Amino acid sequence: MKKLIISILIITFAFIVLLFFLIRYKNKNSVPKIPTNISKELISTEEKPNISMDSPDGKATLTMRTTIDKNLITYAFNTNNLIYVKTTTKNDIFSIPFNTWSPDKNYVFVKENNTGVINFLVLNASGIAFRNGSQFINVNEIFNEKLPNYLLQDATGWASGTLLIVNTNNKDGSTGPSFWFDVPSQTFILLSIRFN
Repeated sequence: MKKLIISILIITFAFIVLLFFLIRYKNKNSVPKIPTNISKELISTEEKPNISMDSPDGKATLTMRTTIDKNLITYAFNTNNLIYVKTTTKNDIFSIPFNTWSPDKNYVFVKENNTGVINFLVLNASGIAFRNGSQFINVNEIFNEKLPNYLLQDATGWASGTLLIVNTNNKDGSTGPSFWFDVPSQTFILLSIRFN
């Protein structure tokens, strides 16, 4: 009888120890419940979906990652490398135009709309800075300096590896001519026809 009681006690003790380890194992491997009613003010950053544009041959991709932190927004542009980052206000909106890639995949251009003020920025696809040390060329700034009789309306794409096509309006608002913007020399070449 004594042996039976000892056996029952040992089995009970072993069962309690096993139960203790099972409960501990379950709690260790369970996924904690995440509250779903977190206030927006407590969330420090929010990422928007990436926007990407492939090169015409599909061998390279420009990706724009957008992160919002309260009243600031950070845009990060990547090819194989991080090529440009800007943290700015929510009024400053970047986009990737459809014809962003130069045919030789050396350059891309992006559009910036800061409360209605449009800028087209040319970026080196490798991420290497331009001769002046800048990560971008602001086409609009150079245009306004060199061609004050016209208003830059749009950049439509590339005519070659270094020639970006830009359309203009005349100062009176009528349709102006198209120009090539030559990236290496940072000059504009008047075209005989308008590219729409």
